[in-house]
Amino acid sequence: MYDHYRADGYQVGGGVENMLFQGRAPVYLNAQYVYSNYHGGSNRQRVMGDVGIRFK
Repeated sequence: MYDHYRADGYQVGGGVENMLFQGRAPVYLNAQYVYSNYHGGSNRQRVMGDVGIRFK
């Protein structure tokens, strides 16, 4: 059985995105950072990155 509980807190983050190539297959690169802090002293930091192609 899963024990559910409530954790109040906050998250703060930001990111950037840059087009690497434009044309028939535009390729982009992005990076994000998120900091989470919850009641009871629990916190977490995440860094995420992505490379993709934009379809029109």
